[in-house]
Amino acid sequence: MRTARRFGIVGLAAAVALGLPPTGASAAAEPPRTVESVQTKVKARTLHITSKMRTLQTKVAANKHFTAAVKASIQADITKVLTDTSVWRTKVASATTMAAIQAATPARKAVMLDLAKLRTDLAAARRKKAAGAK
Repeated sequence: MRTARRFGIVGLAAAVALGLPPTGASAAAEPPRTVESVQTKVKARTLHITSKMRTLQTKVAANKHFTAAVKASIQADITKVLTDTSVWRTKVASATTMAAIQAATPARKAVMLDLAKLRTDLAAARRKKAAGAK
């Protein structure tokens, strides 16, 4: 195994010295991102987030272990995630240049922050529920 590794390293060094292009997985460069490809990816991501939040809304509403205050807090977090996701999707969908796509970054960051807060609130509610069950 050590010999094979040494041959590989020596071969790679020789290829670099000769100026040969690299082979394998590193040679397959990704095509440059276009506005359409970013819009497609963002649309898929926002649809995924939206469907998960809608499912979570029904689960939280049906949960009989959460108090009304906890449910209201979590539902408010979910609504904020849905609103910010819609804003992000709208900004990216209306973009015509990569600069406009990059200008939508604060909207994406807002969604990620909202999701983090929602996760924190759900974890706290579950801990509170588990502590009350004991």
